[in-house]
Amino acid sequence: MLAVMASIFLLSHTSGNNLPSITNGLDKVCHAIAYGALTLSCLFAVHPWFRNRSFLELAMAAIAFSLLFGLSDEFHQTFIAHRSADWRDLVADVSGSVAAVLVWWRWGKRIGAMTLFTSLLLKR
Repeated sequence: MLAVMASIFLLSHTSGNNLPSITNGLDKVCHAIAYGALTLSCLFAVHPWFRNRSFLELAMAAIAFSLLFGLSDEFHQTFIAHRSADWRDLVADVSGSVAAVLVWWRWGKRIGAMTLFTSLLLKR
């Protein structure tokens, strides 16, 4: 989770002049992918702490965390040369987070256990 957060921060901290030109909404797809990855890493990292909670509570917490990180990232970009905050980036961030939660939920239903990876990691 920290690696994904650091990657997003480093990309966000790059001056607008040093970024490749992305057009036709492709930057929003990149936002969705990045924040989807953040949400998945959050679900993976935090899931054992929520064993007594419903999946909806876990999903809402992961989406809220990603949204707050996205808000802080957009605020951070206001201090970077040739960068600005954009509400559409936040929409793309939340869209990626929701898509990630749906993939996690669907995949978990398919395999019959939401904790496959965490149970494998926590075995001693």
